[in-house]
Amino acid sequence: MYKKCQYETWRRWFPTRAIGSCPWRQRRVTACSKGILDPSVLQNNFKYTIKKNFYDPLKLFRPNSASEDLIVTYDYASLGCPLVAHYAALWLPELQVWYNNSYYEAIKVNFVMFEVNGIYDYSYELHLSDIDCVSEAQNWTSMLNKQAHPDPHTAWNFKNYRSCRKAGPPPTAPKTSEYQIMGGWYRNRILFPKRNGFYIFKAIVINSTYSFCELSTTFGVFIYGAYPEIIYSSELLLGAFILVFIALIFIGFALR
Repeated sequence: MYKKCQYETWRRWFPTRAIGSCPWRQRRVTACSKGILDPSVLQNNFKYTIKKNFYDPLKLFRPNSASEDLIVTYDYASLGCPLVAHYAALWLPELQVWYNNSYYEAIKVNFVMFEVNGIYDYSYELHLSDIDCVSEAQNWTSMLNKQAHPDPHTAWNFKNYRSCRKAGPPPTAPKTSEYQIMGGWYRNRILFPKRNGFYIFKAIVINSTYSFCELSTTFGVFIYGAYPEIIYSSELLLGAFILVFIALIFIGFALR
């Protein structure tokens, strides 16, 4: 049974990470609380750059579609300090419902996410081979293709969500395709590439039985731990080898 929207105006929900064993005592672990970022810097008109090779200006998940880098001003007033995740760790945001500034319940139903600036270089842990689908599974590309004017903010929601575990059009996508739905029966998680940086995600509840209203939230995540790889050129290695060889010859003569 649907709940009426006027009774849900008190609902607001946030991404978080659980701390401790008690589910009623949870707080956000952020890049600021871990000392990775300085909130005073983020509040001072902080800007960061998204390289052109991993974002789509139209937010349609199209590779190599940007012609220039994107400079983004971090909206600290709306987002606060971003959550934090190590690039090598599989990541799943824990979403909560709050009532009058008090924790109410965890979101355990299906939801989807997209990066609001068009970054698409993250991936999903699960693939269709991991899911018991009996019909075609929805994904961001298929949902955006249904719109005359594609917009990820409106393309996928609780009104048009259909579970692939229910009867419908037969599956046509390869089993190696990503399963892009989070929450619910399957513990799907995000994999980040090996680079540090900001992601601003919008999460949208798509389960049609959870709420009569459209529930969504936007939050930031800072990825850390991806230190630059040290790459040695062949010329540098050859030069180092020659120097070592000459040094060994010199030492050999000196010891005679």
